[in-house]
Amino acid sequence: MNRAEPLPSRTKAELRSYYLKILDGMNSTERSDSGKTLLAALVPLLPLEGLILSFAPLQSEIDLWPQNRELASQRRLVLPRLENGEIVLYRIDALSKLIASRLGIREPDPSYGVHVSVAAIKLALVPGIAFDQDKRRLGRGKGHYDRLLALMPHETLKIGIGFKQQLSNEAIPVEAHDIPMDRLLIF
Repeated sequence: MNRAEPLPSRTKAELRSYYLKILDGMNSTERSDSGKTLLAALVPLLPLEGLILSFAPLQSEIDLWPQNRELASQRRLVLPRLENGEIVLYRIDALSKLIASRLGIREPDPSYGVHVSVAAIKLALVPGIAFDQDKRRLGRGKGHYDRLLALMPHETLKIGIGFKQQLSNEAIPVEAHDIPMDRLLIF
């Protein structure tokens, strides 16, 4: 399935449902090819020093595990963990130390991870359901990432990561708490 055609303005919930169906309809070849292209484009953007916030991809998201593994071996990988409804960040040095959350998402085990301040992040790789031409992001609807991104220093580069099928031709509705990306990597 290719990039969505322009449609009349829809609510966030309608867009979320629409793009989740598109993501669920992608085949493994599309996912794999896009993931390899994205990783190749991502490497030159990574700062030489400092911590990088990534994410544990869900089945419908681009596979960042190869890059996450490399960053973990360099002791530069930071992954989010949901604690009491808020994202808490942990530096991870081995993916084997991740545990499954109650939602089945691989996240840091606080017994092994090192708690990290949001101010220490140099680059943030941010998932989304959809993105638009103005770098607005449609998340899963709970606001966890927007609250986290709002706390990041201005100089932290925020990159939205996704498949070309997630790039919307229509503007994503925004609210006061929504944080736009600085850049998109869409393949």
